[in-house]
Amino acid sequence: MSLGAATAVGRAWRRMDARTRHAAAAGVFGVLGRLGGALVVLVYAPMAREVLGPERFGVWMMLTAWTTLFAFADLGVGNAALNRVTAALADDGDADRRRQRLGATIDAAVACTIVLGLLLLALAAAWAWLAPVPSAVAGLIAPGNRTKVDVALALFAVIFALSLPTALGQKLQLGAQDGQWAGWTQFVASVLSLAAVPLVLQRGGGLPELVLATQGVSLMVQAASALWWLRRRGLPWPRPLRAWRTPLLLKALMVEGAAFFGLQLAAAAAFQSDAVIVTQHLGAEVYGDYAVVQRIYLLVGAGVVTALAGLWPAFGDAWLRRDVAWVRRTLRRALLAAGLSTLVAVLLLQLLLPGWAVDPLGAQAAPAPLLLGLLGAWTVVETLGAVCAALLNGANLIRIQLALAATMAILAVAGKWWVTPLLGPAGAVLPMLLAYVLVSVPGQVILIRRLLATPSRPMP
Repeated sequence: MSLGAATAVGRAWRRMDARTRHAAAAGVFGVLGRLGGALVVLVYAPMAREVLGPERFGVWMMLTAWTTLFAFADLGVGNAALNRVTAALADDGDADRRRQRLGATIDAAVACTIVLGLLLLALAAAWAWLAPVPSAVAGLIAPGNRTKVDVALALFAVIFALSLPTALGQKLQLGAQDGQWAGWTQFVASVLSLAAVPLVLQRGGGLPELVLATQGVSLMVQAASALWWLRRRGLPWPRPLRAWRTPLLLKALMVEGAAFFGLQLAAAAAFQSDAVIVTQHLGAEVYGDYAVVQRIYLLVGAGVVTALAGLWPAFGDAWLRRDVAWVRRTLRRALLAAGLSTLVAVLLLQLLLPGWAVDPLGAQAAPAPLLLGLLGAWTVVETLGAVCAALLNGANLIRIQLALAATMAILAVAGKWWVTPLLGPAGAVLPMLLAYVLVSVPGQVILIRRLLATPSRPMP
């Protein structure tokens, strides 16, 4: 970057209001974290396929997809805590009152996630003990691979249960408009995984070792980041036992979280169910090839959404202060930026992916043009919808979103289950796209129009 360009960027940064600067910082560092995660898959996917074989490679890709699919396992407590942290910081009361509200919210949220993690471990243990073939959850697995797959599934369950309270830290950081911490956390975890994965593969490590080198490393980095952030913020370390002294707060978090949980569950069923449906209908090997291509588009969408991740608490702060003028202005800019950037990236992928999928990404066959077109259209629609959802989440309009999402998810999953055997992997995308455009988009437009009709009261 030239000196003149750097100076222009610096001037633009200084002209931003504090809320916009926080949102922009969260976006920049969030994208940095996402890029690190993308490198782990892109760099080592061909090597992992060669070492593991197509079937176990498909299971590894499925487990990485499950990390997103099961993000709702905290029953929405993290998102409820995010909104409560934003509300506490928007409180016009004194600093001590804000600190007390923040501390109580953190204690209650950590207590909830610890209990949920223990319940998750109990369920995983029950499945491993009672199921005739525990690896069946990953589809049809050859007998020679079942032991390794069983061990990898057990490790994944333990790590995921432990990550519930540690991942909560990223929600709290985002709610406090410190989203850059979450981005740095993801980036550091990705760098460490980039070093660990080749060591595992070169030493002949298998599927369980890869789980430790990716999800295990992420768990340790999340825990360290959360504790460091609390110290830098001047907040006490979580004391979950103290949360039982405030049963009303615990109940409120669970009730608010339940609405977010329903919304997350519907979204996960519609958007992330491909790992289950494609694996069950077409096999883990076909899903491995599909996942390599799908993940590229997911990274584009996730990158744009991550760049705008700071909008949720920023919209929430603005709405609580009734700064509707800022909301209108920022929403227009965010939709324009998200739409154009995603469209450009998708068009490039349409040109490049047919040659990239086999070499260097390691897929066994080039993806069909229909699949690429549908994934591209879905990516554009998804990013625009995510911007609208950030505003609705910040305004705490969750239940009406839940009704829309549940309707859309039912149509999408039913369509996927029916169409995937007919169209192959493309059948996992088309029903989702149609359901979202016909149900979710009109609902979001109506809600946002009503929201923006509220008179503005600028921030003092």
